[in-house]
Amino acid sequence: MRWLAIAFGLVIAVIGIVGLVDPGLFLDATSFTLASLGLCIVAAIRIAFGLVLIGAATTSRMPRALRILGALFTIEGNE
Repeated sequence: MRWLAIAFGLVIAVIGIVGLVDPGLFLDATSFTLASLGLCIVAAIRIAFGLVLIGAATTSRMPRALRILGALFTIEGNE
């Protein structure tokens, strides 16, 4: 589960770098979230990320913080 959390973190970092290097491409890529299917996909990704954080909390140095963040991501994905 730890490697999955690291992979999610790397994906988020790459998305952030793309947003810094080419904001137009970033905005074009995020325009799909205006449709209901896009919002469902984003919600599923947030829930998955939250569950990965909760799962990786047991082997981390700050398990309580990761569990709280994982719960927040999971709740945020359900809204």
